Parts: sequence; structure tokens; C-alpha cells
Amino acid sequence: MYEITKVHAIAKTRKVRISAAVAGLCLVGLVLFLILGRDAAPPPEPGVSDPGEGFTFFDIGRDTLLTEGLQQRLEGELGSAVKERWANLNLTLNYPGFLEAYFPQLAELNETLKDEAPLRPEETPIKLTFRHTHRKETPFRRVDLVFSSYSLKPMFFRILAKKGEGAAVVETIKDKYGPYRRIEWDDEIEWDGQEGETLVWRHNGDLLLATITPDRYGDPSFHIAIYYMENLQKTAEIKEQNRAKDQKSGAGNAF
Repeated sequence: MYEITKVHAIAKTRKVRISAAVAGLCLVGLVLFLILGRDAAPPPEPGVSDPGEGFTFFDIGRDTLLTEGLQQRLEGELGSAVKERWANLNLTLNYPGFLEAYFPQLAELNETLKDEAPLRPEETPIKLTFRHTHRKETPFRRVDLVFSSYSLKPMFFRILAKKGEGAAVVETIKDKYGPYRRIEWDDEIEWDGQEGETLVWRHNGDLLLATITPDRYGDPSFHIAIYYMENLQKTAEIKEQNRAKDQKSGAGNAF
């Protein structure tokens, strides 16, 4: 009886050892798979970053919804906000023609979204403007956040850094989002000689642009813009669909 028990115990011990060995091999295989897979991944292209959740500003990302709670939180960070609707959305940056020269898809969306006054109030985006950020401990002088009225998701942000704070803001962006593309430009207007450089990051189609250009005193001025391209595209598609329905039904044309 004792021998049978002993044999069972030995067999059980062997099964445990075999199971542990198999588990160990599986674990090693998984680790090797992850390592090899990571090594096989292509290096990032210039101007293309891979931030985990995409571009964010005060934890607002491409899928964040505008709510009263979010507005209150932002006012706690940035000061009081002016909430308004834009009848004419304008995504232009740096100078007229900049988007056409470097970001034609964005320029096309800009034309679709701003070309005429909307027929419906809900077609106008919701804009939060923070003009009193100097009263808060932030490096920003002014912040404009624009959300879609349809989805309540962000479409684009425009941020102006405080004087003397912009370089640190851009360095933070570089550290977080990695490789970028540099565009050196001038507006081709001889009498004003305005020129600058724009750093470009891309993630899943979205754009983050940081422009450095001299102000009227010759000091560097820093402007940040974030374009959530998918949200802009969806808003433009809804507007086009509504416009086609209106034309088909004759809305706005009584005679």
C-alpha cells in the first residue's frame, strides 16, 4: 500500500514538473515573440509619432466629449471661458495658402467647413475661448478649443504660448511625441517679410503643428495647433449630406 502511494506521489511530482516546464517554455516563447515582433517593427517615419492615446491637451483627446463637467474642469485650469458658436469655421494657420501648400487635405476640409453660413444652428461648431489664462499658473496666453456640434468631439485646438514660455512648451511636445518634420516657410509677401518654421507631428492621421515665428518686436512667438482629422472629416461629411438633402427638397428656395 505504501509503495503504491509512493508511486502515485512520484507520478504526480513528475506531472507537476512537466507542467511547469511546458509553462516555462510557453512563457519564453511569448517573450521571444514579443521581442522579435518589436524588433521587426519599422522605425518611425520623420514627423510620425506613436503616442499611446494620440494628441491630447489637458487630457482631451480625439474621442473626448464636450460636457459641462469638462468645461468646468478646464475653467479651473485655464480661467473663465467664453462659449460660442462659429458661423464661419476657419482652420487657416500661419498665412493664407499655407495649408494648400503643405496640407492639401486639411485645406480641402477647411473649404468645406467654412465656405458658407450654415443653414442649421447645429451645424456651427462649439468654441471655447480662454483669454484670461495669464491669471493661472499655465504657460499659455490664449486657448481656443473647437468641438463638433454633431458628435461633441474636438475638431481642432489653437494655443498661443505666453512670452518666454513657448520654447519650454515645444520641448515638452518633442519629448512626448518624438520625431517630427520641420517646415521652413515665408509668406512670399515682400513688404512684411514674415517667415517662420513649423514642426509637424502625425498620429493616426491627426496633426499637431508647432509654429515658431518672430513677433513685431523680433521675439519668438509660439503657436500650437492640433487638428483631429477624422472628426473634421466626419463633420464635413454630415454637412455635405445635409446640404444635398436641402438641395433635393428645395430648402431655402421658396420660388
